[in-house]
Amino acid sequence: MGSKYNVFIPSVKWLHSQNKTDGEIAECVGIDHRRVADIRKKIGLPGNHSSEKPITLTDIQKQLLIGGIIGDMCIFKDKAAKYHRMNLAHSIKQKSYLLFKANLLGALFSEPYERKWIDQRTKNEYREIRIQSITHRLFTDLYNKWYKNGRKIMHDDVWSLDDLGLAITYFDDGFISSRGYEISLQDYATDDIYKFADVLREKFGLSCTVPGLTQSVYIKAESAERFREILRPFLTKDTEYKL
Repeated sequence: MGSKYNVFIPSVKWLHSQNKTDGEIAECVGIDHRRVADIRKKIGLPGNHSSEKPITLTDIQKQLLIGGIIGDMCIFKDKAAKYHRMNLAHSIKQKSYLLFKANLLGALFSEPYERKWIDQRTKNEYREIRIQSITHRLFTDLYNKWYKNGRKIMHDDVWSLDDLGLAITYFDDGFISSRGYEISLQDYATDDIYKFADVLREKFGLSCTVPGLTQSVYIKAESAERFREILRPFLTKDTEYKL
């Protein structure tokens, strides 16, 4: 490497300390990313990878992720990938609801895209809209918290759930039941379902039970109006039927 690039060593070193990748450093300094890599290696610095750059979540993003994990979101890892990512899909009938979440999640996730397919057994056509997250260590950390042996568990972070997070969980997997409301928790063991019910009682002041024949939590009629008050600020046109 020519000595003329040595002048950029302090800049590369400082930008690297700010967790910038070679490409980002190249854009800042105005030299080719290969020259940045040469300088970085010369001064003994490892490469910063986008999948390992620190991410500071907003409170809103935290609630969307926690509420979504309890609900419809899934975390997975591609075979060749080092870290996990998240996937979220809804029927096209709930497009507004998905866009509501996508806009609040921001750059963590891809732009929403629609797809359709035909079930070869029934010949019925289905349409959905989905988003996928970036691949990042953040989602591996979440997977390690919320999954055990490939199955979801109710991590203690459920106690940090607020009104937004609860609304996301309900609009994902909830429905009107009798004179109250029910949240399906099919992915969870019985102890986890009781843990979620405790959160609803102690943190949100909701009267609820765990029905014996279903993997769900039932919010009683006496708490129905209180529950609706929690949900209303986050209502979209296509989730209105759940209220």
